[in-house]
Amino acid sequence: MKKSADKTHPVNCANCSETFNETPWEYIMPGLWSASRKILLMRGIICLGIGTIFLFFPGAAIVIGIGIWGIYMISEALIFIIRSLQLSGKGRFWGYLNAFFLLLIGLGAIIFPWLTGEYAVLLAGCWLLVGGFQQMWLLKAPGHRIKILFSSLCSIVCGIFLIITPLAGLLAGCWLLAIILWAAGCSMLTAAYSIKPAYQPEDI
Repeated sequence: MKKSADKTHPVNCANCSETFNETPWEYIMPGLWSASRKILLMRGIICLGIGTIFLFFPGAAIVIGIGIWGIYMISEALIFIIRSLQLSGKGRFWGYLNAFFLLLIGLGAIIFPWLTGEYAVLLAGCWLLVGGFQQMWLLKAPGHRIKILFSSLCSIVCGIFLIITPLAGLLAGCWLLAIILWAAGCSMLTAAYSIKPAYQPEDI
């Protein structure tokens, strides 16, 4: 019969360091570096591809993005319904109510993606406008008044722009996201071809 291991005493690792030093790192480390490089290359290519879609096909990108968000909202509604079945009283009522609004928003995003996007831009514009006016109150406090004034004016101007022209704001957001994705993709590709592993086999 096989003896069970004694959990009250630590395992004898007297030879662990020798085994560790005998590991063929010249075979392991290049594989790890190659895998990291492939991951960077893959992520960079994906970022460039998505950025290209947002830059040259903003309409399709908006419809697809809002549609995916609508599917996510519907899945959240279904999760709320399943969880609400386990509740009783007011908890079940509020769960069903949340599920109803999430389902409504999700279906609206799938059926009317442009209208949903414009309402989202309007909401963002109102949020920026209110945030800009709230920052104005901080001008009464001493210190950093110029920075606070500049930040509040930028928030107010951006908020007014999004409220007046929500469709232009939606397209501008797509192009801004495209620039960010292109920058991230280029930096990942540059890192994949420029960063060298710190390990060198001859150092052993």
